[in-house]
Amino acid sequence: MPVNQPMTILIPAFQAASYLPDLMEKIGKVAPDISVIIVDDGSNDGTGQLLFPPNCLLLSKEKNEGKGAAIQTGLKHIRGGWVLCMDADLQHDPDDLPLFIAHLNRYPDTDLIVGKRRFDPPMPVQRRLSNRLSSFLTALRCRHPVPDVQCGFRAFRLESLPRFNWNDTGYLFETEMIMKALLNGCKVDWIPVSTIYNSSHSHIRPWETIRKFVTLWLLSFSWERNGRPRLQS
Repeated sequence: MPVNQPMTILIPAFQAASYLPDLMEKIGKVAPDISVIIVDDGSNDGTGQLLFPPNCLLLSKEKNEGKGAAIQTGLKHIRGGWVLCMDADLQHDPDDLPLFIAHLNRYPDTDLIVGKRRFDPPMPVQRRLSNRLSSFLTALRCRHPVPDVQCGFRAFRLESLPRFNWNDTGYLFETEMIMKALLNGCKVDWIPVSTIYNSSHSHIRPWETIRKFVTLWLLSFSWERNGRPRLQS
């Protein structure tokens, strides 16, 4: 499964000790040659004490600072190439990894590829509504179709992102990434991925997410100068 640049799988993890062994086993079967970085975001369930294969680097944070902060910590340890982010709780199917790689091979000029989930059951109704609303408003703001703005299963070219400063350290980091990429002319694509909801406890509060999203949406107008996207350094 060749790609035009090296790839690293980045997994932010919080209270994921019961899921990570199975996840790593599945990744090892699908993509055994790809390096993995796991960022333990202040878990107290033993996540940071798990043993992983040699191609996996575990980074442990002393306190929980949010998914976005965990991803940014992991990015500091990646020198370049492609980064593929996925959740630690098996809601993102490792069997979908070849779909991202195939898209990169077919469209090597892509900067960001985002998973597109189905918005019908079994997606919880509150998350379905918040996702539809935030995706619609993001599309309106960026003047570009946005079928799923909240999916954390994504791959991006690392060299496309260091130009940006980040405002959010939580789950909205992923939305902010899409908005800034689109507003700054990056090529963003979506591909269908599996929708998996298991017994893991979601740390997302849909209505709180909507409130924070509206704040981020309004803040996005400060990212532009004279009507043109402005890079942040």
